[in-house]
Amino acid sequence: CVHYERNCNMVAPCCNSVFGCRICHDELSPTGHPPMNRFLVQEVVCKNCSTRQRAS
Repeated sequence: CVHYERNCNMVAPCCNSVFGCRICHDELSPTGHPPMNRFLVQEVVCKNCSTRQRAS
């Protein structure tokens, strides 16, 4: 992700897809897809080990 430096990616609750951040989601989603609400994110994926886990 070019927007934020993190050790995890977020799972978008609206489409269950993995993105680096909400801005990446909004830029890469098809036209008409709603913007990602970062407050609804419940899962993240570790960039080091690819473990999908609950967001804290």
